[in-house]
Amino acid sequence: MVRSLLRDGGRLLALKGSRAAEEIEEHSAVLHKAGLSDPEVVLCGVGVVDPATIVVRATRRGTAQKKRAKRRR
Repeated sequence: MVRSLLRDGGRLLALKGSRAAEEIEEHSAVLHKAGLSDPEVVLCGVGVVDPATIVVRATRRGTAQKKRAKRRR
């Protein structure tokens, strides 16, 4: 589904809960298979809202990046 929503180099933003970092670790293979790279947790609204909003940001790999990732396996 991600492939049809994002162009190469596009960013996925997902509102998440307090387990966001753990979920990234647990599901890294799924993210990789979906063509996403560099997932990270971003805290938004720190010092403005309590609690801060937790967002996971990941980038869709381009075709060249996908080919390199396949060679590494």
